[in-house]
Amino acid sequence: MGSGSSAAQLKAIHLDVNGKIQKVIFSCLSSRSDIRETISVAAGAFRGEPVVLFDPVGKLIGIDPEMPENSDRQPRHTKLGWTEEGIGNAGETQQIRQDQQQEGES
Repeated sequence: MGSGSSAAQLKAIHLDVNGKIQKVIFSCLSSRSDIRETISVAAGAFRGEPVVLFDPVGKLIGIDPEMPENSDRQPRHTKLGWTEEGIGNAGETQQIRQDQQQEGES
């Protein structure tokens, strides 16, 4: 119930999170930060941890209400955390920190 102007159209994107497909649904009226937070939860990120999306061929996708929907057959890939080379997996970030600590102890 509601007119076309008051009914928010929903969008769905599919993410590949460590080999498991996650479906994220959001409104076209959602803010970028709300969408980013929803994606972060689906990806298992810690609060405030950077999350970026890539298409199946590795092209960076901006997180915003205008991003196109995709199917579960072509899910977007997520990357969490930061490494010295830029954005990477949170586990990689932890390993880099451990390696740096061990080098400092030597």
